[in-house]
Amino acid sequence: MLDHVKIALRVKTNVFDDEIQGYIDDCLLELAGFGIYHKEEHLKMGVYDKQIQNAVVFYCKWKFGNNPDAERWEAIYHDKVTKLQCMTGYGLPKEDPSEV
Repeated sequence: MLDHVKIALRVKTNVFDDEIQGYIDDCLLELAGFGIYHKEEHLKMGVYDKQIQNAVVFYCKWKFGNNPDAERWEAIYHDKVTKLQCMTGYGLPKEDPSEV
């Protein structure tokens, strides 16, 4: 995840790795607090789901450095969180057809 976020942030040095990893960890904890979790099939493969990965990138673009567009990225992140909370498999439990 760190390499993916660094590319999105256009960071080519390792100097900020600890700071960026801290934001990644904070975002994943925040998403879990919002009831958003990685899809089980992706966790078993050891990869991050693209939806979660995008939310983390948006969060890091909001938090990292002195970004003049920070407020814009904050809004994009919160919009993504809201959408994930409404999606089956992320925030909503999977539907059981026998209960319909």
